[in-house]
Amino acid sequence: MRVATAAQMREMDRVTIYERAVPGITLMERAGHGAYQVACGLVRPGGRISVLCGRGNNGGDGFVIARLLNAGGCRVEVFLACEPSEVRGDAAQALEAMEAAGLRTTAASLEALGERLPQCDLVVDALLGTGTAGEIR
Repeated sequence: MRVATAAQMREMDRVTIYERAVPGITLMERAGHGAYQVACGLVRPGGRISVLCGRGNNGGDGFVIARLLNAGGCRVEVFLACEPSEVRGDAAQALEAMEAAGLRTTAASLEALGERLPQCDLVVDALLGTGTAGEIR
């Protein structure tokens, strides 16, 4: 199996979006659907799932995953590690679609996470992606 570096992934995204004219939101929907299919193999309908989202495209993937899991009958809670107004671009579109489907975000405070995560059947990490820079805080 070959594994791409972060730089290679960014280049693949750039080529796909700008040279092949595939909208970023389409890539996000595809990534979210792929992760949704994996999650469905791990948790039965009605399972409790927390999705941890950041402000970037990884967070956008998480919003798609949450929307699909909710539609599939899972009990989904979405934790957001920023203010909703900080989510931009394709991720903002994915957040809007998720909210239109009836899901809301909860602030990702240590208290809330400490209380809810132990009760989950599955936790989806949609916080960090290829754009992560600097020390993790």
